[in-house]
Amino acid sequence: MPAKKNIIAHRLYAQGYFSEYLPFEFSTKDFIKLKNLSIETTNKKPFSYTMNKNEKFQDRRIISIPEIGSYINAVKHIISSDILSEIIILNESNDKTLSKFFLKDGDIRTFANPYSKVINSDKKINQDFISNTILKLKKSIGSVGILKLDIANFYGSFYTHNITCIGKSSEWAEKNFQLDPIACDPKYTTLRNLDKVISNLNQKRTHGLLMGPLLSYIVAEGMMCTIDGELTRELEDQLEKKLILLDLWMIMRFLSKKKQIMELLYLFSQKF
Repeated sequence: MPAKKNIIAHRLYAQGYFSEYLPFEFSTKDFIKLKNLSIETTNKKPFSYTMNKNEKFQDRRIISIPEIGSYINAVKHIISSDILSEIIILNESNDKTLSKFFLKDGDIRTFANPYSKVINSDKKINQDFISNTILKLKKSIGSVGILKLDIANFYGSFYTHNITCIGKSSEWAEKNFQLDPIACDPKYTTLRNLDKVISNLNQKRTHGLLMGPLLSYIVAEGMMCTIDGELTRELEDQLEKKLILLDLWMIMRFLSKKKQIMELLYLFSQKF
């Protein structure tokens, strides 16, 4: 685990500041020199622009570049507090996500870059669409129907205070929120501080997660893994039936339960 944490920590400093879809020349390898320095966080608006994922996708997304000081301090916190290690464990142990940080051979996952004609041979490109599709089909064998959950606006609707749920649950976070700060679980305090440094990336706004930085992707994946586990447990407890949740897909084995499932999903969504 320390090796994987170090790999991602280095990526956060050296390449994670800019969107993964920008040319490889957009590097911040000198950021590593700042990790032991005291950096001031200034309340500056992130620089934002729009771009499409590649020439095949015409829909453009808003990509943001946060103020450098706030980014460095957020990276320092997620690494030094061991939250990064815990999110890596969540990601690896979650059999429902197809967004693994690392490939099976242990190399970190990278993405095909639309602006580079030549990819270095040592780059392992994420081209697992077919294998993921096969896995979804295998998981759905015997199912009567499939309910696809659309969370395309996950980043835009992200509420940073929910970061306190990561690795735990919404009930656990709410319980600690009601306590005197001195009586809170130390883990809650650590996650609450992560909430603060993440909101600092966006002028202390608590609504929305900046799209672009690798740090946002890691926090989002930690949150999604937590939701995966909590949602599965709650639905199975209520329905007393085994369901399969896979990377935004809810595979239902009993269509007669469809209305009840929709009602439960709505109630569940109110927690977040």
